Amino acid sequence: MHRILSSFTFAIRILLPAWLALSGWLRPPAAGLAAARAEEPGSLVLARVEAADFPRMRLYFEAYDGWGNFIPNLRVGDVTVLEDEQAVPLDELTRLQSGVQVIAAVNEAPELSNRYEGRTRLEAIVSHLLTWAEAQPATTTDDFSLASNTGVQARRLDRPAAWQEALTAYQPALLTAKPGLGAISAALDLATDPNPNPFMKRAILYVTPLPADSELEAYQNLASRARQQGVQVQVWLVASAETAARRPDAVEALTRLGEGSGGGFFLFTGQENLPDLDAWLEPMRYVYQAAYTSRLNKSGSYPISLHAARGGLELTSTSRRVEVQVAAPNPIFLSPPSTVERAWSQPEDGGEPVLLPDQLKVNLLVEFPDGHTRPLEAVRLYADGELAAEITEAPFDQVVLDLSGYTESGAHALQLEVVDSLGLTRRSIEITMQVQVEPGRPGTLLQRLLRNDGLAGYIAIAAAALALGLVLAVRWRGQRHEEPADGGQNFAEPVTRPIIPAPEPRRPRPARRPAPLREDPNAPAWLAPLAEDGRTVPVNRKEITLGSDPQQASVVLDCPSVSPLHCRLQALPDGTYWLSDCGSVAGTWVNYAPISSQGVRLEHGDLIQIGRMAYRFALSGAQNPQPGVES
Repeated sequence: MHRILSSFTFAIRILLPAWLALSGWLRPPAAGLAAARAEEPGSLVLARVEAADFPRMRLYFEAYDGWGNFIPNLRVGDVTVLEDEQAVPLDELTRLQSGVQVIAAVNEAPELSNRYEGRTRLEAIVSHLLTWAEAQPATTTDDFSLASNTGVQARRLDRPAAWQEALTAYQPALLTAKPGLGAISAALDLATDPNPNPFMKRAILYVTPLPADSELEAYQNLASRARQQGVQVQVWLVASAETAARRPDAVEALTRLGEGSGGGFFLFTGQENLPDLDAWLEPMRYVYQAAYTSRLNKSGSYPISLHAARGGLELTSTSRRVEVQVAAPNPIFLSPPSTVERAWSQPEDGGEPVLLPDQLKVNLLVEFPDGHTRPLEAVRLYADGELAAEITEAPFDQVVLDLSGYTESGAHALQLEVVDSLGLTRRSIEITMQVQVEPGRPGTLLQRLLRNDGLAGYIAIAAAALALGLVLAVRWRGQRHEEPADGGQNFAEPVTRPIIPAPEPRRPRPARRPAPLREDPNAPAWLAPLAEDGRTVPVNRKEITLGSDPQQASVVLDCPSVSPLHCRLQALPDGTYWLSDCGSVAGTWVNYAPISSQGVRLEHGDLIQIGRMAYRFALSGAQNPQPGVES
């Protein structure tokens, strides 16, 4: 019976570890993960969606094959964006090296001092790490840390050589060390610190003996924390070959910590070749950056996902939602003329007289209320409701109106329309333009005579000149025979002519000039002009009035479309600002809507049009909101 029990015990010690190794308990991380993942087609991970430069969208993603290896050679045509379930091609695709935050955490214990072939197990592990660090490039994007039971020994060293020095100087007193959770807890705390690169992965190499039974529940919490924080843990258990048979619950807890976080588990008795760290870290070092042009044209929250196909492998990522704010662009007239005068002009070659000017250049500005500047497709000018001019190529800052058809004086309505790359369109407010045409046509009688029979024309001209000469001669002779009218004095004689003082010339009235605006860099608000030659109006009083008459307005705007007292801007005690119209002719507009004498409350960024003058209301220190991204 004793022999049977001995044989059974021997079989358990020899065969059970072999069975566990075949079943996946005792395996190197690379081989174990490869076996688990070989059955999977791979994965496509969409890490981030950025919409700050909408409609230019930026994506960051990772692609892995079924073995867990990073797919390094994707091209721009291999990946398609699914934007609100509509396929959109990529414009750019770049592979970035984001690096890995490598943390070696050593749970110091007497078991690590056991020797094999003349060196301790910890010395074998440190020697392996030193050899690996020496093979790393000096310009690596990785950084390196070292933690132990007493805390962090080396923090985020950016040079492999510096980490080698820290490992060489690390000489713990293993025989008196007390194992615990200090090393892995310190490493996880360090891994939660912000990374210089937001796509930098975090990896912990955890060297530990078997944990105590009282620590097993804590290891479950550590495994959950590592998964939530995206930290991969590679567990190197330093123990004997019989460990799995003696303490299967402890081995299971460490395995869940490693493989459950995306890392791995390895049992090191002192005899095995230690795993290659690059096989574990290399897939974590890269990320793809992609860019595409969005086709979304309405505000809202939309799902974004990716589809990749290459060499028979097809992968689709899970979706992320992105919030976008989209609004049609605003076309704005810049200082349009209120009156256009057309006058007759005689060409130098003696041809037909023409009305000039024959065209009007209308300057404009296009704003994007949503804050997303994007290309324009067209700018159109409408006159009296009819399309009068259109431009379809940049620059979109000026459109030319043909005036050749305006041959009579009258008022005409002008309006701008703009179309952007998303197909969104909007029209400006209508403005009135007075066209004044000079009456008559100079030289028409003479030209008609010359255009008919040439001889008849010359005869008519000569007859007219002769008649005019006879009239002048008769009148001159009559004046010579008339007597002086005042007492016989001959006022024609220089001596007797009375001296009549010349009237004193009238002094010209001084031109009315706008009152200068006082510069105030500390003003709580401003009216910022949209025209380049405009003046900034500081709002530094409880009330300011705007108009063209300095007797009625505290801020004078020199523009024909501005009434003497046009509008009033008030700063209320609660910190709000109100703008009201004062019965102006051209009206006061806020964000393309006319306002009344009751007034409206102004917000930062509001567009204000006072007659034909355009301003942007700005509060000191205010910022425009930026679009956010939801995961």
